[in-house]
Parts: sequence; C-alpha cells; structure tokens
Amino acid sequence: MPDPSRPRGIRRLPVVVLGGTFDGLHAGHRALLETAFLHGTRVGIGLTTDGLLRRWRSKRGRIRPFAERRRMLEEYLGRRFPHRSWWVIPLTDRWGAIFERRTRGLVVSEETAPVARAANRVRKRRGLPPLRVIVLKRILADDLLPISSTRMRQGLVDARGRRLRPLVVGVGTKNPVKIAGIRRAFIQLFPNLSIRLVPHDVPGRRDQPRGMRAGYEGALRRARFALGRGDYGVGVESTLAQPPGCPGPQDIHCVVIRDAAGGTLHSTSLGFPYPDEVVSGMVRGTTVEEALRGLGGPSRLGRRPGGALGYLSGGVLSREEAVREAVAAAFVPRLAARNRRLPATRRE
Repeated sequence: MPDPSRPRGIRRLPVVVLGGTFDGLHAGHRALLETAFLHGTRVGIGLTTDGLLRRWRSKRGRIRPFAERRRMLEEYLGRRFPHRSWWVIPLTDRWGAIFERRTRGLVVSEETAPVARAANRVRKRRGLPPLRVIVLKRILADDLLPISSTRMRQGLVDARGRRLRPLVVGVGTKNPVKIAGIRRAFIQLFPNLSIRLVPHDVPGRRDQPRGMRAGYEGALRRARFALGRGDYGVGVESTLAQPPGCPGPQDIHCVVIRDAAGGTLHSTSLGFPYPDEVVSGMVRGTTVEEALRGLGGPSRLGRRPGGALGYLSGGVLSREEAVREAVAAAFVPRLAARNRRLPATRRE
C-alpha cells in the first residue's frame, strides 16, 4: 500500500540525520524536521549538548539547557510525527551519526552546507558511500531576514517569524529625493510593518562616479556605513556608464543593500541617456548639474522632486520613482523565496 505521507517522485532513504541547537523550535527548525521526515524512513536528530555549546563559546545563560531543549523537541516530534521512527542523539561534536554506515542522507541549512561537504570527504576517506545532502533554503521572517533563535532571543521576531519591533533601515544619504524613493520601496515591501528610516551623511567623495564598477563600489560603501545596528543599510549611487552597444553614457542608479544577517542585495534603476548638449558639457569634465545649469537649468537640481530625470522628461519620469523601483527590485530573490516561487530545497 503506498505511503500517503510521501509525495510522488521522492525516494525515501533508510536513515536521514540532521542536527542543531533547536532552541525555541521556530519555523526554520520545523522546516528542517519536515524535510528530514520527507526524505528519510527513519530520522536521527542530533541535539547540541551544553558542553559543546561552551566549547563553541556560545553565549551561556541565553540558550535553554539541554534537558529542556530535548523535552521540547521530543514533545513536538511525538505530536507531529506520531507514527514515524525517530530518535534524538546528544551532539558532543559536530558530526554525530554522520559517519555511521547506516546513515544515507543529511539535511542541512544553507549556512551549514559546508559541513555536509566536509563530512562527505571524510566518509570517502573511510570507504563509506557519500550521503545524499538536502540543503534547505533559509526560512524568512516577515522582515525578509532569516528566522533564527538569536533573533527570537533579541525580541525581534517570534517563532513563526512575525516581526515584533519596528524595522530599522539605515540610509546612506541625506538627499531627500533618494530618501523618499527608499521609503516608498520599504513601505511597499513591508506594508504591515512599522518602519524607521535613519539617514546618514556618509563621508567620502561627492562627485558622480563613472562606470558601473565605481557606482556599485560607492553604493556598497554607503550601505555598509548606513547599516550600523539596524536591520538594513541602503546605499544608492548614481553613476554614468555606457552599456555595450549604446552610443553614449546613461545615468544609472546602483543600489546595494546590506542586512544584519550578513547578506547583500543589489540592483540597478532604469538607465536614461542625456541630451547631446548635456553630454558635451560632461565630456569637458563638468557635472550633470553644472551642465544643465549652463543650459538654463535650475540650481541644486539633484534635490528637486524629480531630479535631473524629472526635469528633462518634463515630469513624465522621476528620480524618486527610479530609486523606489531599484530598491524594490533588489528584494526579488527574497520575495520569491518567501512566496515559494522557487524550490525550498536543493540536493548536493
């Protein structure tokens, strides 16, 4: 009789193992366990001991003691998988049951995937068959940052990934047009969260960079400076670059976003060409603002609502909207992951 709990196309292995601290049993932990039971007939769960945590210099007093974590884990497994075969292994080292001959599969998160590759190298040296490694992609909270026990202990999210505090976004500029575009993007991305923007006057060069590499370097510098103790740091740098096949340079906004989990997002805005009269002035070394002012344009153009794009297009386009779109576009991979537009796991 077919097993109704096993989706078609997945061949279960005799024994699959996984490991972790399992402090708080949040949505990421539960996804790891679900994946292990999906791929294994029997599942061994390695639970990090207090002694191993001390050797890893983890923060003592914050993580629940081993006995409490084991009790919570076993109660959950008993409720969720009452008719499945599983056991809990105290982890006194990082390997647990990985090198046992009966073990055939290993479930890991993206962060611990290198451990799986190292384990397979050791198994090969010992004459053991390689493990089937299933890598679970990160489970994201409401704020599109990974759910973790650390963030739960900090009071930022709950076990389901719901954000509990305002989202703090550092902005690497005090230009009101860029700030407005960034604000609109984050409101669109996180309509149900309270958002606090913190503008920063970033030290360093002020002239407009030339080329995509210089644009991204400037945006990254701004993002790193702006992150601070916040959740996101956003850098937007306008650059003049000539895409392949284009007859002249285009004005493009490079966007780099750094987050508190160490991730980096990047994108660009739409590019637009300048009129020949403006380009000829720029070739002589003047800035866009100086070139336009020499042709009768307004002073301090960059801080007008539409910027140079709005002025030249007669309000059809605006710099604020270009920045909004570029910032929102940087989050597309995470939006796809949150909305399950991509597979939740991959095999190595």
